Amino acid sequence: MPLNVVVLGGTKGMGRAVARRLAARGDRVHLLGRDADELAKGAADLQARAPSSARMTWSVCDLEHPEQFPAAIEAASTALGGFDTVVVTAALFGTQARLETDREFTRRLLTVNFANTIVFCEYVR
Repeated sequence: MPLNVVVLGGTKGMGRAVARRLAARGDRVHLLGRDADELAKGAADLQARAPSSARMTWSVCDLEHPEQFPAAIEAASTALGGFDTVVVTAALFGTQARLETDREFTRRLLTVNFANTIVFCEYVR
């Protein structure tokens, strides 16, 4: 039985690979991410890979902006008619050298990757 899956960070890297596998097996996927153009392209790519009955949708949700979480989760739920699971692969990334020399970026990275990810998951439950 196909699943309804929300993927936060599904337009690049590991998230894209997971979303493609979900689509290929017939699951319905709703992509969340910060770039509307990339989300639209990603959803179209997934739709092309999916069986005809699977529907791929998307909405904007930036992990750096927790105020977007409730609306994004509601949009995903509406688009999918509810969802079974959420996959989170979104994050900020930086080199070791940047993390050692740019304290503000390090603070942002820790806030987004840890605190905001937890807050996002709390909204989902």
